[in-house]
Amino acid sequence: MNGTNPRKHYITAKYDFAVDGAGAAGFPRTITLANTSTLPDNAIVNEVVMYVPTLVTGGTGATLGINAGGVNVTDLVAKASLTDEVVVSTEKVKAGGKATSAAAIKVISGTSALTAGVVEITIGYFIGTKE
Repeated sequence: MNGTNPRKHYITAKYDFAVDGAGAAGFPRTITLANTSTLPDNAIVNEVVMYVPTLVTGGTGATLGINAGGVNVTDLVAKASLTDEVVVSTEKVKAGGKATSAAAIKVISGTSALTAGVVEITIGYFIGTKE
């Protein structure tokens, strides 16, 4: 990491089905968000928080994950876990949570189409060194 006293940074994004839709055909689907931020190259993600102000719905077995900086930073979360007013937080992000490029936060719809919902996403990270 840069320096002897690394600073933690945060970026945010918002998935809103009414704005962002369900993504292109096929699974997994990558959904580009209208309201997003870019995770810098070499960022080391150590925290992902999803706040769900509006229930996420979808087909049988629908799941949602987060991609940022060119890597999937969370595992897929079942829609049943994304109910009204819930906060899904993890400090144990998916292995390989170091950005491979500067890229925007995106949502991954894993196994079945999402049909409604809003998810506010916050990602905490440190800047790592380039390998």
